[in-house]
Amino acid sequence: MDAEGTKQSYLLVPPEFITDLARVLNYGARKYEPFGWQERTSAEYLDAAMRHLLAAMDARNNGRMVAYNCEDDGLPHLAQAAVDCLIALWLQRREL
Repeated sequence: MDAEGTKQSYLLVPPEFITDLARVLNYGARKYEPFGWQERTSAEYLDAAMRHLLAAMDARNNGRMVAYNCEDDGLPHLAQAAVDCLIALWLQRREL
């Protein structure tokens, strides 16, 4: 934000975050349809986020990662959970 607190600084967002979000959203657009997520409910995406979070938490076996990426698409579970949470937030704002 600027000195008055009115402008957001996008320099604080690491480019890798944006790349991960874009990869997950592009995969979803190819698998389903672009922006098809806008027709779903926030509950569906919160449920999906929890599945990915649990998979990421379960990925450690004796201290080493065994399931960092999702078997379906090869994308990191945590990146998918992040996208699911952001989509749920977007949908909740419209559901209120």
